[in-house]
Amino acid sequence: GGEPLSSGRTRDAGGRSIFWHAVAREWSQVALSILSRFPPQAGDTGVNVREVHPQRGDTLLHLLCGRQRFNPQAAELFSNLLVAVPESILLRRNSNGQSFFHNAAARLNSWVLSHSVSSRSASARLVVEKDSAGWTPLALLARHMQRRAPPPPAPAMPQAAGPKKDTS
Repeated sequence: GGEPLSSGRTRDAGGRSIFWHAVAREWSQVALSILSRFPPQAGDTGVNVREVHPQRGDTLLHLLCGRQRFNPQAAELFSNLLVAVPESILLRRNSNGQSFFHNAAARLNSWVLSHSVSSRSASARLVVEKDSAGWTPLALLARHMQRRAPPPPAPAMPQAAGPKKDTS
């Protein structure tokens, strides 16, 4: 085996942390273990919750909200990061002008939206902020919900009127 992990900030040759990779690869249990062993408040050895992708500008919150599977471990990880990130990271937009709310909305993850607003009230404004293409998270959510909704039922054909009865 290799050397034991001594910091939540250990980086690869590309400059991304082992914690970033665990989140990006959807290894929630591994990421939770790293976060538990190296909490952000541990200083130089703690996970860096301010980590941002150098080209895309994504934060760890963007990564979590863009995942294919958002299971209970991902929700736990998200909750822990949500309370740990400073407001500048909470409100940060990526290179497409998108907040993590845009990622959550595109994945129909309304839990992230409601949990964020109830846990960090500063995030509420993200719901209506447009990205570079002009989309708000609410508009994206509606768009993606419409795409997944079944088509509306065909209108019923009007009944042919039968002979009128004389009621006199």
